[in-house]
Amino acid sequence: MEDWMRAAMTSINFFEAETAGLSMKKVAAEKLHHLADAKQYLELFLQRSLQGDSKPGATSEQISKRIKDIHRHLSTVSLQIDVCRYLARREEAQKGVLIILSGSSVSTNREDANTISTSQLRPGSSTQLSVKPKPTLFSTDPNVKHNLAAMILLNGSSVEEGFGLCLRVVADCQLDGMTVLKRTVEFLAKPEEIGEANIKEIERLSKCVEQSGYNKDLYNMDKVLISVIDLIQRKDSCHPDLMSATVDSLLRLIKDDMNKITAYTTSGRLRSAYMLAVRLGQIDAVRRIRERATELQQPAVYKMCDKWLQNRR
Repeated sequence: MEDWMRAAMTSINFFEAETAGLSMKKVAAEKLHHLADAKQYLELFLQRSLQGDSKPGATSEQISKRIKDIHRHLSTVSLQIDVCRYLARREEAQKGVLIILSGSSVSTNREDANTISTSQLRPGSSTQLSVKPKPTLFSTDPNVKHNLAAMILLNGSSVEEGFGLCLRVVADCQLDGMTVLKRTVEFLAKPEEIGEANIKEIERLSKCVEQSGYNKDLYNMDKVLISVIDLIQRKDSCHPDLMSATVDSLLRLIKDDMNKITAYTTSGRLRSAYMLAVRLGQIDAVRRIRERATELQQPAVYKMCDKWLQNRR
């Protein structure tokens, strides 16, 4: 019986080895037979396991675990097939597909060239990117799977198109949804490339998250935006005007007032933070703003905070 599992793993290895550098269209047309073979081997393995053909002396608990593992592998193979077909469709529609390699490192694939301008994928971009191996759901590195989930969102005609498939990847691979959202927004909010179209994509993503009905602790776009704002603020290479404009655009997307105060404080917009905190009567927030004013050497804001706090005693 173990031969079926080995055959399935071999087919998956063939798929990964033969797809590096190929367009997604070619992968879908010429290489998915490896995954179809893997799926067939796993189904045979599952059938034999359900019929009770197991190793001599295997306990019911061990058999149950094996069956559960086979179901998990089957689900991943089927999902990888869906992901390949989706990215192939998007590649054909937009003449290329954006690949996230690691962190914010990106590449693209297209059938007729080794590089493509990302402006063909997202308005406002002009960076030239070289072809690299593709991430898959079979990777043992969670970072790769998070990148792939973000790729699904970024390569759609809009984020809505890939949102459902992205959620399936997050659930199947037990990924951190917030990490996927953060990587997606990080790419869309690059100060050197951001434009009105990208801001609208972030708005659409926020709406998708809101309408999904998931707990805000699992998918909180305000926290994602605050995290990305903090990341942008730390970039030394970014032009100050571009950075400021990008942060302003992201700040407008934050919905919760307390989160707005946090974002204003993080980004150094202390007067805005102070005005909102005072309007809401948030003493602790004003204290934090006063501390931040000391750090950023904004004495006027410090005095305003200090005077307001003294009057509240």
